[in-house]
Amino acid sequence: MKKSPLNVAASLPLIVGLGLAGCSGSNNESSAAPKDSLGPTNAAPAQQAKAPSGKYSSNTKTGEKINAETHHTHGSLTWDTGSEIRLDLANEPSADGVSVEDGALVITKAGNYHLSGDYTGQVRINTAEPETVRLILDNVSITNSTGPAITASGGGTTIVYTMAGTTNTVSDGEQYTVTGKKNQTQRSTPPRT
Repeated sequence: MKKSPLNVAASLPLIVGLGLAGCSGSNNESSAAPKDSLGPTNAAPAQQAKAPSGKYSSNTKTGEKINAETHHTHGSLTWDTGSEIRLDLANEPSADGVSVEDGALVITKAGNYHLSGDYTGQVRINTAEPETVRLILDNVSITNSTGPAITASGGGTTIVYTMAGTTNTVSDGEQYTVTGKKNQTQRSTPPRT
């Protein structure tokens, strides 16, 4: 079959045009994210204290960036390990702001609580807003057959971490009545290393 030179000549601009159209486009993404980019990056996390990559919004009162995925600020995710209050749950723990009442370990003061050991009962956090309690679980087993194993009330913030490389068990009873706010939000973050 013989091809007409007119057909080849008419097809050539169309083929070249389609080829060039695939090479162009309006991709506004930069290969390197700006230093204070609000979007996710593929950069490896630095060893220094930095907020994790992710989508952020701003707290208009303080201007601090808030992670839109976890609602934590940079200060929520970092702390001085020297400030941790170590509680061995196997021995009746006590510290300022910590007491044992009716089978419950009650925490009423903001702080970083490093928990280890086994405990039968409830860990109850009751702090006022804007206080933050961090529970750092380090090979813990907390069992409560009559209600939640860990509960938080009051207006404060409670953040639960698990130490990397540890096994932690938190278990509650099969049936019990839950009191308090319905639909409370619970979030989880990766283990701390």
